[in-house]
Amino acid sequence: MSLRSSKMPSFMPSVPVDVSRLLIPDAEQVCAWLIENAGLKTTDLERAQRLQQESEGTELLGLLTRLGLVSEFELARAWAALLQAPLLLADAVPPLLDPLPPLTERFMRHYQVVPVGWSDQAFRC
Repeated sequence: MSLRSSKMPSFMPSVPVDVSRLLIPDAEQVCAWLIENAGLKTTDLERAQRLQQESEGTELLGLLTRLGLVSEFELARAWAALLQAPLLLADAVPPLLDPLPPLTERFMRHYQVVPVGWSDQAFRC
């Protein structure tokens, strides 16, 4: 029996990914993939690394996206390729079966939930 639903996109695996066996790549490996496959220039990477050293606590991959050197989509592609995991796009996610319960403004502020849509009945998060 296949776990793949008739509505699942073709790039989705028929078996779940075993996260206990994943080797998490470091930023250097992700950057190497971005240089090879996403058009990141080594000069841009070196510039971002210098900026990272100047500002403590700044993550290199986040800095690359904030500087506009790579898109979040390219970064997601890199992670998916290096983890050998499927890249799940937002438009491929099936709709929620049940609507979310109503959320108060206080709850959303506390848990930093941002609604992405709303109707007369509820927010869509």
